Amino acid sequence: MGSIVGSVAWKEGEPSIHAHGVAGDSNFNAYGGHLLDLEVGTGSMGITLFVHQKRLARGIDPCIGANVLGI
Repeated sequence: MGSIVGSVAWKEGEPSIHAHGVAGDSNFNAYGGHLLDLEVGTGSMGITLFVHQKRLARGIDPCIGANVLGI
């Protein structure tokens, strides 16, 4: 895993993770995009979370029809 960047917010009363990641394979090719599932094999991985002072929530924006992050 090269990097993970995203947010943890609330959606319909449950935690909602939205993450993008970059990972490499044994041939040093890199792949990036939305992180939908993750399994750490050998070794470990550290994750740092920053807590926002306000409650972050996700919901559908009716103007654009997308699931967006709001405060």
